[in-house]
Amino acid sequence: MALTPAAARSSARSLIRTLGELHLTAPTSVRYASTSSSSSYTEARTPRLPPVAPLAARLKPASPAYYTGRPAYIDTLLSLEELTRQTKRLLEQTHLLPPNSSPPSLAATNRGNLWLGSDELSEVIGSGLKAAQYRQIVSRLGLLSRYAGLVRLLEGSELVGKYHETLEKYMNENAKNNNMLASKDVDGALWAASEKKIDGKGRAYSMGRRKESSAQVWIVPAKDVGQVLINNKPLAEYFTRTAEREAVTWPMKLTSTLGAYNVFALTRGGGKSGQAGAIAHALANAIVAETGHGLGQEKGIEAKRYVMKVLAKDGVLKRDPRMVERKKTGMLKARKAFTWVKR
Repeated sequence: MALTPAAARSSARSLIRTLGELHLTAPTSVRYASTSSSSSYTEARTPRLPPVAPLAARLKPASPAYYTGRPAYIDTLLSLEELTRQTKRLLEQTHLLPPNSSPPSLAATNRGNLWLGSDELSEVIGSGLKAAQYRQIVSRLGLLSRYAGLVRLLEGSELVGKYHETLEKYMNENAKNNNMLASKDVDGALWAASEKKIDGKGRAYSMGRRKESSAQVWIVPAKDVGQVLINNKPLAEYFTRTAEREAVTWPMKLTSTLGAYNVFALTRGGGKSGQAGAIAHALANAIVAETGHGLGQEKGIEAKRYVMKVLAKDGVLKRDPRMVERKKTGMLKARKAFTWVKR
């Protein structure tokens, strides 16, 4: 039954009157959108937690190699490489070393054993070293020590003290006691080493290698036109290929001594190509030993150094390190595979 307007107004008044008598108000926990300030509500309802000290910052590793497997080994390599770069840069700035040049040759430094053994070096570093890792460290130490002669010319630099401290840290007792990094008489050492290769009859001897071949060579100044004998056979009879004969006589052509020596060679192992390379290697070193032999040290060393420079520039004084790559399992040769057939 629908209420009339008068009845509706009467019921509304009665409801308002009843609410007023009960004093009902909105609960304080309810938050309305029309509320202008919520600070009183937050302070009243949000519990206050006890003060907590801020968390400590994460410690940063002192070394960038902290997360590697062998941080001590990596740090040693990085420190040696950085010291080498700093030393080279300082020598270039002081004009003791041409820019972008290679380190001084090994002839200017001592070739003896300077460094600690594997076990002793492991104790110094504080970490065990494998054979390959020991060789890596020794290789970088050898490269750094090649600047020793030039570093002595520097004065008043902090890098000089750091350089010597680093080398002495890894040097063995014999090298320290004998001061093996001191400057040596390079010319005198070269002359003495060459004289040892010449016997009482004036024959210069040397040995060479190439691939699996080895060769022993004796040379004697010839009175007329010198000949070349390989395993008691003439050169043209033993080496039938032109390229092999050219390889054998190449050191004499470089030094303009073709026909000036009688050459006697004994060669073993490998093939004809490897034997030709071994003979050329031995012949080049024998020519260096014989050059300037009768001129005395003062004049002979100049001729010897000139011949060394010519042969070293061509690369024939050093052994060719290239070797035949071994055959792999499941392959036809070192890299050649069998023909793949689908069916």
